[in-house]
Amino acid sequence: MSRPRAVVPAGAMRALIVCMPIVCRLIVGTLIAWALGVCAARAAEPPASTQAPAPAANPATAQELPQVVVIANAPLAGLGLPANEIPANVQTADSRQMQRQQSLDLADYLNAGFSGVSASGSAANPFQMDVNYHGFTASPLLGTPEGLSVYVDGVRVNESFGDTVNWDLIPQAAISTVTLMSGSNPVFGLNTLGGALLLRTKSGHDNPGTGFEATGGSFGRRSFEGETGGELGNFDYFLTATLFDESGWRDLSASRVRQGFGKAGWQNERTDIDLSYSYADTRLHGNGATPQSMLAYRRQASYTPDLTANLLNFVNLTGSQFLTGTLLLSGNVYYRRLTTTSSNTNVNDGYLSDNYSGPPLDCTASPGSLTALDYCAPGQNATGRLTQSTTGAG
Repeated sequence: MSRPRAVVPAGAMRALIVCMPIVCRLIVGTLIAWALGVCAARAAEPPASTQAPAPAANPATAQELPQVVVIANAPLAGLGLPANEIPANVQTADSRQMQRQQSLDLADYLNAGFSGVSASGSAANPFQMDVNYHGFTASPLLGTPEGLSVYVDGVRVNESFGDTVNWDLIPQAAISTVTLMSGSNPVFGLNTLGGALLLRTKSGHDNPGTGFEATGGSFGRRSFEGETGGELGNFDYFLTATLFDESGWRDLSASRVRQGFGKAGWQNERTDIDLSYSYADTRLHGNGATPQSMLAYRRQASYTPDLTANLLNFVNLTGSQFLTGTLLLSGNVYYRRLTTTSSNTNVNDGYLSDNYSGPPLDCTASPGSLTALDYCAPGQNATGRLTQSTTGAG
């Protein structure tokens, strides 16, 4: 039986004959283009003898972390960032909120007005509080592990010695806004482990008018506070002063605070220049706890009140200039000088004096003999004077 043959219509045969030359041209053109590309690539390659061998990988490089570059806004006077663009918890307050709170100082307001903040009085003085925020502390007490940075108009006011924060040197009456940012941020300098506190002072442009306030309370507390500000064309000014006195709830625990702040500024549509001066003169008594064994000796050192006296002079010049509609140049130059005089009692560095060579004595117990009374040194007065000067620009 013969197989059936495929029958191709005559029209299809003519179409196939016509299309054959076109397909052949496409195939030949593709092959020519591929051959030319291969030849060009081989011609561009250098000879094998001129190629440098690849360097061997350094095993130490694999263990090194790459360089991290942090680009962010510094805490200087300028536009800043909106709060919703900051990847951290941000709390803010203005002068009106602080006025309604009727707080003694900034530390007292943070304790009552901001969430996550607590204050403790380890120095036994209302102006020497430890401010704790999420486990990190800003304290005036030397030796406390500091974990918060405090800025006033772009100037870091943590002291250079010990990174402490003296709340009595920050006039609450001069504060316009308070911003507390949580988290560790290298933009705010060293020891900014738990957060940064940013303070902006008042100006006559934003706070015109005159006001006076007087308060009084128990234990001889009396306070007088006044401020005035205004504008004269492009020029503005602001002045404030605070006088505070208190005898304290216990013997020999008086506090005296004198604060002054002034700012003069000039601004137009593109330029803003401000020159401010802060002055503070404080005498704070804070009597800490004394071990009973040290009181038993009735030495004069155990009954001498602790004293911290601060004298501050702080000058800050800030300026900003719009170079274009979207480009702002800002910076500051400042000088800050703080003199601290302190008298700390109940210092017990050594139990026995150096000239004692007799049998062992228990200096932690009440004196049972004249020998213990003569050679045990349970307490002594430690009086010191420290002057810290800081100059900078940013």
